[in-house]
Amino acid sequence: MSSNSNPLRRLFWFLLLATAGAAAYAWLRDRSTTPEIADAPAWPPLDATTNAAPIDPLPSPDPTTETERPAPDWLRAEPDGSCPISHPIKANEKSGIFHVPDGRFYDRTKAERCYATAEAALSGGYRQAKS
Repeated sequence: MSSNSNPLRRLFWFLLLATAGAAAYAWLRDRSTTPEIADAPAWPPLDATTNAAPIDPLPSPDPTTETERPAPDWLRAEPDGSCPISHPIKANEKSGIFHVPDGRFYDRTKAERCYATAEAALSGGYRQAKS
């Protein structure tokens, strides 16, 4: 007895091929039609005389007056990860945590930034270590 003699099997293969053919036909039909492109909105032409506004140049700084810059609230740490005495708070950029001198992991921490106060470290976006 042949394996294709079952009428249900023949019906299944016929429906499968018919579905695949219909999908291929629909794909080709949709590909061959070009969509209609709507006209672009008509913008009024720019008139250089009416829209031209004088551009004020930025004021140049006066070299005769020196302005004092405020001291930075953080400093870059030493290459070994230590902080200067004036900025003892160690902050780690990767973890976003800062450590105070009395903290548990202060000696282990290699700082990337050094802050003078805990408030400055908080305003810099860091959170205090939990212990």
